[in-house]
Amino acid sequence: MASAGAAAAAGGTGLMGLGELQLRRPATRLQWLALACSAGLGLVGVELAWHHPLSGLLALAAWAAVAVLAALFWVKSPVAVLAPLPLVGLAPWTGWVTFEEMDLLVTAAGCGGYLAYAVQLNARDRSPTWRRALVYSPAVLLLIGLMALSALWSIKRGFSDAGGFSFGWFHGYHEAMNSVRNGKAIFLVLVLLPLWTAAAAARPRGFSRGLLLGLVIALAGASAAAAWERLGYTGLIDFSTDYRTTALFWEMHVGGAALDGFLVMTLPFALLALLRTRSPWAFSMGLVIALLAAYACLTTFSRGVYLALPLALVP
Repeated sequence: MASAGAAAAAGGTGLMGLGELQLRRPATRLQWLALACSAGLGLVGVELAWHHPLSGLLALAAWAAVAVLAALFWVKSPVAVLAPLPLVGLAPWTGWVTFEEMDLLVTAAGCGGYLAYAVQLNARDRSPTWRRALVYSPAVLLLIGLMALSALWSIKRGFSDAGGFSFGWFHGYHEAMNSVRNGKAIFLVLVLLPLWTAAAAARPRGFSRGLLLGLVIALAGASAAAAWERLGYTGLIDFSTDYRTTALFWEMHVGGAALDGFLVMTLPFALLALLRTRSPWAFSMGLVIALLAAYACLTTFSRGVYLALPLALVP
């Protein structure tokens, strides 16, 4: 009886479905490289959080919390990065343009995720020997490399046009660090791409669910922010006033279509989740999110959205 109970406990999923938590010494070059990436991202993230204009201590605590969650649930780390994306742009309150809260999310998720991968924190998340991870073709790797080199060259050109490189936490659009703001996006993607590729290989279903959940929550946040904005400035049913919705995408104060693109790219995933769910409660929640997102799309008054959204929904 006792041995059976011990075996059941050892084979169970553990607290909150975490499985068997453990720490192992990195055994492969990839694991050592992941450990180095975790350390590097940790240093960058802590430095950014400590200099946060609103509160360095609060930012550091939030960064650490995200890093811990990303380590415990590294396969589902897309939730931690994508879900708060449309709500964490605090530039109107911080004055930061070059650095953003998104940078804190990426460094925290990368630090925790790569650490979990390096030390094999959860036995359930080890990729089976028979399952092969996604392998990028040489052509794809070449295109990614060329894109990264192009971004680096653009940053260099921006430094030259600004009179040379000079670091500043609060540089604006005409100073050197604005080039970093414009060029860093691809590098944020490249930071997480190997981690998420490994996560998809370790637990494909868990990673897919985390990715889908993160996108749906992000869409809900952006749509709710758009409705809140309309309620505060024009009213929810006023469609005649000349007012363009921006939600909390502060970048749109000089134009652009950040909200438009975000809605078009995330709404199809919400509809996918709506079609896949079997729970009446989840279906009701998904329907509310989809309707709220449709309202947000309507109030953008963007011909691009009106044209792109039907195309995005075509299987």
